[in-house]
Amino acid sequence: MTATRLYALAHGAASGTLRLTRSDGSTAPLHVELSRGWVYAVHLSPAYALVGPAPARGEERLRLLLRLGDKEYGQHDWLEGATPTKWGACSPFHPGQVLRNHVDAAAPSPDAWRARVGRGRLSVARPPHPTSLGSDERPVVAFLSRPRTVAELDGAGLAPAERTARLLAFLDAVGALTVEFAPGDSPYAALELPDHAPLDEVRRAYRRLAFELHPDRHPSAADAELRALERRFAEVSAAYRRLV
Repeated sequence: MTATRLYALAHGAASGTLRLTRSDGSTAPLHVELSRGWVYAVHLSPAYALVGPAPARGEERLRLLLRLGDKEYGQHDWLEGATPTKWGACSPFHPGQVLRNHVDAAAPSPDAWRARVGRGRLSVARPPHPTSLGSDERPVVAFLSRPRTVAELDGAGLAPAERTARLLAFLDAVGALTVEFAPGDSPYAALELPDHAPLDEVRRAYRRLAFELHPDRHPSAADAELRALERRFAEVSAAYRRLV
């Protein structure tokens, strides 16, 4: 995702060129030139046939480039410290607000981050630029400067629930959240796998456990045992959702 890559570069105050190319190589690459995390040029001319002439404002050019990155130009290369070409030069701006608007427009699930965090503790590893935050969202980011559980976040009541969910969905989409698990709470452990097991092993473990825990496999189980199987299946399902 272009927005995720650009968010990380802006947060790290990187200088260089982000190059976007088409998988079929049918046009020249697009470029975003950055200096210390700020955008100085957005080169769109190879895509004029798709978008028409580039807008005058750099922010509008970047919005077009992000859409093209999602649909047409999916391959990214970061050229650290590349000599600026200044193609598409514009007044310098921080991309934070454009990135926020782009991700919000894609409407990421406001609850997916909750499923991924589960009983873990989340924190904001890459705080967003202040221009991309509302005044009621800034206390949430400050609160998550150290790991917190979802219950702690909900209990703090720092912003309206919908606003908090939307903010966390954005931060999760751009890879700005970190989730920590206690040894017994790892989603891999719930699936009886070692940490960082490959995705195909995650899928196989989920299918195996779902089969083993199905009530039809336990026709003689007492009510208490069936409830325990249901709780275990819910745990397995939540772990699987966090990993895939």
